[in-house]
Amino acid sequence: MSKCEKCDFQTSERRGLKNHIQTRDENHEKIVLKCPDCSYETTSKSNISKHKKTKHTGESFLIKCKLCDFQSKLQSSITLHERSHSNKNCKAL
Repeated sequence: MSKCEKCDFQTSERRGLKNHIQTRDENHEKIVLKCPDCSYETTSKSNISKHKKTKHTGESFLIKCKLCDFQSKLQSSITLHERSHSNKNCKAL
């Protein structure tokens, strides 16, 4: 069990403790990242990046599946979708 030295947080995964520490400032207060264009808030840098990319870019770009007509703004959605082809259950996510 991994435990935070500054609060009661504990987790069975080392990665969870690392994430917990990275979302705290020097006073151990939770760091909240705010979108400058709307009310969206998160503690994750990657989430704020994805949010800005999918909600506030003037571009209407889409990533396309290599095997069918499915499209998405997020690479993670395409990756998940393309795995469905190996199961022969091609469904747009």
